[in-house]
Amino acid sequence: MKKLVLIIFSILLITPVFSQDTNDGEMAMKWEGGEQKFEMVLSPNPFEDQLNIKVTPGGKKITGIRIVDLIGKEVAWIDFSGGINNYTLDSSNIKPGIYFCSVYSDKGIIETKKLFRTK
Repeated sequence: MKKLVLIIFSILLITPVFSQDTNDGEMAMKWEGGEQKFEMVLSPNPFEDQLNIKVTPGGKKITGIRIVDLIGKEVAWIDFSGGINNYTLDSSNIKPGIYFCSVYSDKGIIETKKLFRTK
């Protein structure tokens, strides 16, 4: 019985919590458990002129964010190694379409989300 309770408790600690604010298209993912708490917020999504990116590292060493198109061509690299947590991307050089935004740490990709650029 103690093992079952311990297993259930462990699963609850590492289960991701998804949240989406439907008013402005803000998407976030939080890993809650112990001291680790990672969060990436992209808003608005879909976006037209600017995309706001907010990263809460939660103990991870964030090195950057890469945005690629559907065929994997990089359209933006944002260097987060200097401790930046917020960034506003000017999308004037990005064509309308579907993109993927990946957060990188010193150990690889932490999270990837889909982005939609309109107009």
